[in-house]
Amino acid sequence: MRALHITVFGLVAYLAALVPAHAQSLTVGRTSGRPGQSVSLAGSGFGKSEAIDVFVDTTDTELVVSNSAGNLNSSVSIPASVQPGTHYLTAIGRRSGDAAQVAYNVTTAWAQEGFGVAHLSWNPYENTISSANVATLGLLWSRHISTNGSTPAVVNGKVFVTSLSGLLALSSATGAVLWNKLPDAQFAGSPTVAGNFVYAITSFNAPVLYALNATTGATVWTQTLAQSDASPIVVNGIIYVACNNGTMYALKAATGALLWSSTLGGTVTQSSDAAVVDGTVYVGSGSAIYALDAATGAQIWSFATGSTIERSPSVANGIVYVGSDDGNVYALRAGTGATLWTYTTGSAVYQSPAVAAGIVYIGSQDDHLYALDAHTGALHWAFTASNVLGNAIVANKVVYATARDGSLHALDATTGVLLANAHFGYTVVGNPVVSDGVLYLNTFSNGVYAFGLLAGVNAQKAHVSAPSIMSLHPDRRLKVR
Repeated sequence: MRALHITVFGLVAYLAALVPAHAQSLTVGRTSGRPGQSVSLAGSGFGKSEAIDVFVDTTDTELVVSNSAGNLNSSVSIPASVQPGTHYLTAIGRRSGDAAQVAYNVTTAWAQEGFGVAHLSWNPYENTISSANVATLGLLWSRHISTNGSTPAVVNGKVFVTSLSGLLALSSATGAVLWNKLPDAQFAGSPTVAGNFVYAITSFNAPVLYALNATTGATVWTQTLAQSDASPIVVNGIIYVACNNGTMYALKAATGALLWSSTLGGTVTQSSDAAVVDGTVYVGSGSAIYALDAATGAQIWSFATGSTIERSPSVANGIVYVGSDDGNVYALRAGTGATLWTYTTGSAVYQSPAVAAGIVYIGSQDDHLYALDAHTGALHWAFTASNVLGNAIVANKVVYATARDGSLHALDATTGVLLANAHFGYTVVGNPVVSDGVLYLNTFSNGVYAFGLLAGVNAQKAHVSAPSIMSLHPDRRLKVR
C-alpha cells in the first residue's frame, strides 16, 4: 500500500508540473482603433523564449517571440480590409500551445465636423460603403427631432447631434434617444467628441460652451463665451473655438479655463470652424483667413480674399484651402499665406473644401460641385447640382454632397459620375458623415437619418464570434520580426 501511495503522489506531482504556474493573459494598448492601424499587445504566462503566432480573427498575422520570463510585448497590424465591429486577437505559443485571446473593436468613427483637426472632411478608414454598393443603401432609421442641419459626431455606438432643442445622443443602431440633457438650449454648430467628452456651444441667449460626459450626458463644466455657430476643435487637451464677434478662443479641455483669446478682423460667419495643424490655428473671419500660433494666439499671417469667408479652411500637405463669397477657391502655403493657386467658379463659394488623395472637392452657388487638383488647381471634373449647400465629404472613394433641392448625391470621387442620390423633398443643408459603414445625415428641421446596406440594420457591424483556439493553425511561412 505504501508503494501505491507513493506512486499516486508522484503522479499528482507530475500532473501539477504540467499546469502552468500562471494562466496566460493578453491585453491590448487600446480597446478600439481604425482598420489599417497597429495595436500594441502585452501578454504573460507563455512559454519562455518561444515563437508565438498572433491571429486577427482566424488569420495568422504576426510571428513574435516571448522573452525569458514568458512575457509578450509586441504589436499587430489590423488589416485595412477588416470591417467595423468586434474582432478577436489570439496569441498561441508554437512549442507550448499556451494561448490567450482578447476582443478588439474596429471602428471608422467620425468624431467632429470635418472628420479631423485638419478639417479635410475625408474618412480615409471607411471600407464598407463603396462605389460598388452605395446605390443599394436603404433607410435604417430616422429620428424626427428639431434638428439644425449640423454635422453629427458618431463614436462608440452613439450619434451625437446638436439641435434647436438640446444636445442629444442617439443609438447608432436604432436611432433611439439615449440622453438629452439640455432640452431648453439651442445649438447651431456641430458637436465634437474627444475622449469621453462631448463639446458644443449654444448659439443664442448668453452662449455657453458645454463639456458633457459622452456616456451619461452629465455636465462636466461650462464656460460662457460669445455667440458662435462654429464647432469646437480639440487638440492636445486644448479647445479652439471661433465666435461670431471675430474672436478666437483657446481653453483647457479638462476644465474650460481660458488660455488665450485673439481678436480677428471682421465677423466669423456661419460654421467657420478652425483647422489646427502643426501648432498653427487657421480660421476665417470677415474676408480674410488667419494663421495663429496655437500656444499663444499670436498672429503669424493673414490673407485677404475678395469677399466673406463663410466656412472653414482645410489643411493638407502644407497647403491651406479655403473658399470665398468672391467665387474663388484659394490654395495658400500654410507657413506663409502665399498664394499657390486660385480657381474661379461662377458664383459664391459657401462651403469648406474636402481634400482627399490629392483632390479638392468644393461646391459653388453656380450649381456645380468641383474636383480640383490639390497641387495645381486644375479641374478634374464638375458635377451639376442645385446649389450645393452642405460641405462635400469623402469616404472610400465616394463623394457625398447635399443640394438645395433636397437631394443627397453620391459621386465617384475619381470621375464625378453619379452613383446614387436620394430626394428628401425639402432643403437639405446638413453635412453627411460616413462612419462604421453607415451614412448619417442631420437635416434642417426634419430630423436625423441613417442609411446602410440593404442587408439589414446590423449589416454595417461585422459580427465575428471568438474563434476556437483549436481551430487556429499557424502559418509556417511567417518569419519572426
